[in-house]
Amino acid sequence: MSNRDQPPSCSAFDPTNPPSYGYTPSLTAGIIFVILFAIATTAHLAQTILSRRWWQFLFVTGAAGELLGWIARTWASQCAY
Repeated sequence: MSNRDQPPSCSAFDPTNPPSYGYTPSLTAGIIFVILFAIATTAHLAQTILSRRWWQFLFVTGAAGELLGWIARTWASQCAY
């Protein structure tokens, strides 16, 4: 990959500088889990609103946190530095 193909925040590949994770995250797994956690977040939010059990908002918060984590991991598959 040349420097022109990389997003502006990525640095060029340097074999002496290993990725932050110690491995390169999978793009496919990232996309799958982003979709699954988006469905889970939406389902928990709908259930919380429809049942009016506001303590269930904790599940929405947890699913949203996982969703953000998987979005970041998916982005890291393209820019591991």
